[in-house]
Amino acid sequence: MSVSALNVRKSRSGFTLIELLVVIAIIAILIGLLLPAVQKVREAAARTQSSNNLKQMALALHNIESAQGRIPALVGNYTNQPTNPYYNIRGTGAIVGLLPYIEQDNLYRSMYDGTMYYAWWSGNPNGINPYSKPIKTFTSPADNSTSGGISARTTWATSSYAANAMLFASSDATGALTNWDSALTIARISDGSSNTIAYTEKMGDCNSANATNNGGSFWGVEWSNFWPVVWFSPMGMPYLQSDPNILPIKQPTDATCDWRRPSTPHVGGMLIAMADGSVRTVTSSVSASSLWLAAKPDDGQVLPSDW
Repeated sequence: MSVSALNVRKSRSGFTLIELLVVIAIIAILIGLLLPAVQKVREAAARTQSSNNLKQMALALHNIESAQGRIPALVGNYTNQPTNPYYNIRGTGAIVGLLPYIEQDNLYRSMYDGTMYYAWWSGNPNGINPYSKPIKTFTSPADNSTSGGISARTTWATSSYAANAMLFASSDATGALTNWDSALTIARISDGSSNTIAYTEKMGDCNSANATNNGGSFWGVEWSNFWPVVWFSPMGMPYLQSDPNILPIKQPTDATCDWRRPSTPHVGGMLIAMADGSVRTVTSSVSASSLWLAAKPDDGQVLPSDW
């Protein structure tokens, strides 16, 4: 090997420290530019999935009505219809009743204990706890209050969505509940199905430090602070016409969540499914009075321009 070749080889060197730092800085800048874009893509994907879930729930509602000749009760039995297959349901009928129509018929049947669809703890056969099963359609990928549709503190399955109590139950002019069963059909919604909310987003678990607000949205539970329902007011509960708490909470934390209120994990507004099967966004600029009119199926008024 010649001396000149050795000199060339010896003259080669790696990156200097300054060059390495410059490369690292450029990479950091690129990551900083890409992260917001990645987060936006993730949010958009989660929002699309959540919108699809609500769409499936609304379509299932129409299938129930087609099969049974009416929509389910909010909670409990269909009144005065002992021959109706839904008569012996406990839990939240407006949510539980959807199961056979979202490819969960086997789970639905496992709740039957021989007398009614109840089976809270044991299931059928004995030893199965049906209400501990997470349902994909009831789980929003953006709902970070749960782990894959399960409440970490209770181990029960949650719902990222809730039923509009004023549609599935009967209420007076102020919104106070008068009967758990409205016995409505889609066609008999007096304000029109396109003007009435059926289902809305609601965070699955609300581990609030405030005991009054603590609870959640569990798809098979009929205990008041875990009902997957909103806008109902039995026994002095809120959501009367004059209550500003009818408005949703955006991206709630344990400090700000309230099990009684609709809530959304999305930045752009709350997703809702209308009774006609459409899905839309309620922005943060909507007024409490407009949201009230959209939730009440029989107020007889036209939705305002901010809707």
